[in-house]
Amino acid sequence: MAVYEANKQMIGPADARTLISTTRTIAMGLALTQEEYLRIMMIYGQAIERMELEQEERSEELTDREVVERYIKKCNYTWTVERLIHAYRMNQQGRYVSHTAEDCIKNCGAELWRLAEKEER
Repeated sequence: MAVYEANKQMIGPADARTLISTTRTIAMGLALTQEEYLRIMMIYGQAIERMELEQEERSEELTDREVVERYIKKCNYTWTVERLIHAYRMNQQGRYVSHTAEDCIKNCGAELWRLAEKEER
């Protein structure tokens, strides 16, 4: 606990990832009792859980369009969201679409479905 608190004081307010990394580095370099080490690892685990929860909350805040745009960018595809919605509709009709379009439809199908429904209204 002392290592975590000292680390917290040393780096000031920081994001969880920096705090985790620095605490782990300091903990590995010190001769700690088993109790201190377990306490640090518990705090480390809690910080990781908090980071994952924050990331989930951020991803829930994204709109359907943003989710699709991020996937396109992540895969380095040249699709626009509008073209993908059109490809999604063609795919639903059993028509051929490219492999990259199929990949986007497979990974962003729910978002594309909602976007297609909104466009039809």
